[in-house]
Amino acid sequence: MRYDIVTHLVLLHVLFETVHGHYAFFLILCRVHGSLKNVEIIYSFKFDKTELLRFNSTENKVVAYTEYAMKWADDFNKKPEWLHKEAEITNGKCKYFGQQFLPMVEQTVKPEVIIRSVRQASGKSPAMLICSAYDFYPKPIKLTWMRDDKEMTADVTSTEELADGDWYYQIHSHLEYFPKPGEKISCVVEHASSHRPMIYHWDSSLSESDRNKMITGAAGVVLGVIMAAGGLICYKRKHTAPPEVIIRLDREANGNQKAVLVCSAYDFYPKPIKLTWMRDDKEVTADVTSTEELDDGDWYYQIHSHLEYFPKPGEKISCVVEHASFHRPMVYHWDPSLSESERSKIILGAVGLVMGVVMAAGGLIYHKRKQTGFYRLPVCLLPLQTMDGDEQQ
Repeated sequence: MRYDIVTHLVLLHVLFETVHGHYAFFLILCRVHGSLKNVEIIYSFKFDKTELLRFNSTENKVVAYTEYAMKWADDFNKKPEWLHKEAEITNGKCKYFGQQFLPMVEQTVKPEVIIRSVRQASGKSPAMLICSAYDFYPKPIKLTWMRDDKEMTADVTSTEELADGDWYYQIHSHLEYFPKPGEKISCVVEHASSHRPMIYHWDSSLSESDRNKMITGAAGVVLGVIMAAGGLICYKRKHTAPPEVIIRLDREANGNQKAVLVCSAYDFYPKPIKLTWMRDDKEVTADVTSTEELDDGDWYYQIHSHLEYFPKPGEKISCVVEHASFHRPMVYHWDPSLSESERSKIILGAVGLVMGVVMAAGGLIYHKRKQTGFYRLPVCLLPLQTMDGDEQQ
């Protein structure tokens, strides 16, 4: 089944209204049959909902629909060259607008097809199947029922193409029948989105009760997953994780340049947290900048607060952290006893020591493994004869 797309492009419409309430309506319409190589131009003139005149480029003449308009039609038809010229101008405009809009209009969307049983056979009451096609575009579509490869026309009813309101359509075809063992029932769908008919087979291996059980089980699994996810979210919201707090020197003071301390809190939950700088037990607000709570992407957060200051001998600087995981504010003191360079040397020394221990352990293991590969000769102690004949051990 092949469909030719016919697209209407309205190029111009003018509405004239008189003081006595009469209306005149002039319309220029382009009908595109399949492609822009086949364009039909239609001029239409209406007065008070009555069409008086129509020009069709295919017939290349003006047709009057009332006796009053016949004289106008004769006058226009006496000037065919003028009508032909006007149609050529309009044809050019149609092709221009068609190139802009037809690529969108000519797009096709394949339908989603589902066959389901809505009624089982009982006594003289036949079973009923429904073949439903959803979310397809354009509108024209054909659904055919096949039973053992023969088309069924009796006991078949179908809805029209129903608009979803979002450029897509749906349609439903019903088949009433009395089931037979081993038969094959199919729904054949023909649509512009496919170059050949699409065949969907009905699987009668499962009864309606079995299908309902499977659907119920699947729904239970989905519901269980949702409840588990909800429980995890609830647990995470009630659970609190205390932050790991580190104070470090980011920059030493140099001349007029202030030193910079950073108080960082890592891996805490929930999100709200407050960091406060204290200097000799007095809150510091000037020269303090902080980041927002940064999401690590694993339910945990981090935050960093910077303090710029000129160091003074004997002063005490602290970072106070308030968080839901603490019953009271936690105070972390900065130890300025070691400079940043000395801290770096200690860290490098510790790293070197650890690497040395690792390398020594590796060498010992290697030596032990090599030793096991040699055959060791037994050592025998024999008596030695001296010059004076005495034996020495």
